[in-house]
Amino acid sequence: MHTIAKKYFLVIFVTLLVWVWANNAMEEALEISAAITTAQTGDSEIFTTFDGPVPLNLTIKVKGPSSKIANLETLMAAGQENLEFVYSRQSELEDESETYPLDTVKWLNQTVKIKSLGLSVETAKPEMIQVTVEKLVKKELAIECFDEDGIMMIPDSLNPPTVNVFIKEGWVGTARIDLSAMEVEKAQKDYVTKKPYVQLNSGDFRYGDLVTVKLPSTELDTVTYQPRNILFAFSENLQGKYRVELVNESDLAGSSTLFKGSPEAIEAYK
Repeated sequence: MHTIAKKYFLVIFVTLLVWVWANNAMEEALEISAAITTAQTGDSEIFTTFDGPVPLNLTIKVKGPSSKIANLETLMAAGQENLEFVYSRQSELEDESETYPLDTVKWLNQTVKIKSLGLSVETAKPEMIQVTVEKLVKKELAIECFDEDGIMMIPDSLNPPTVNVFIKEGWVGTARIDLSAMEVEKAQKDYVTKKPYVQLNSGDFRYGDLVTVKLPSTELDTVTYQPRNILFAFSENLQGKYRVELVNESDLAGSSTLFKGSPEAIEAYK
């Protein structure tokens, strides 16, 4: 009886192995959306673009074991995988710029992501991508500040007032600093540290070193003005015909006027 039980369990075990092997061996194909973007840091002198917007949207067909296809669908449904691939130039750029075709299927199958998923890319649209790589130049640019609504703000202090940033040859413009509402409020009381940047393309930025920004304060101080002398202006055409009689000079001399203004304005007034 003991021998029969062992044979029974052995049959079940072998059956399970065969089922698992068959499931893994059975291949399926799945057509799905993907995208390719570029890997470019804010201080990189290399600028990479495609013959289309970045990220470049793709339609690809992946093929592999049923279990791998099911795993990919599960990951994408859970938001843990979006099939976004990053293209990065691996070799040195000899000239100032270079344009070359990229075989989409061949390149995708060489990526770590596809290999780790245990799949292969059968087709891709577009099949070829034109890649352009350029060398940027570092240039000193003036800096402008903007709030979150895109309104330019004139800082009281900007140190330093210029920044060195990688840009395209012949590019004309300024670097900019964007301040959130919270940062604007803080900068009106104290210094805020930010990195100026230039936007070369959609989603592609180049950053400079940190600068400190101080905005004019909106808090109003008060100062009292009391005249030392009472003067008046009299037209030359009226002189000799009329005279001015100041009947309440003593009242005016003892009066005062209250002004309100920013601390900077009050200091300038004093």
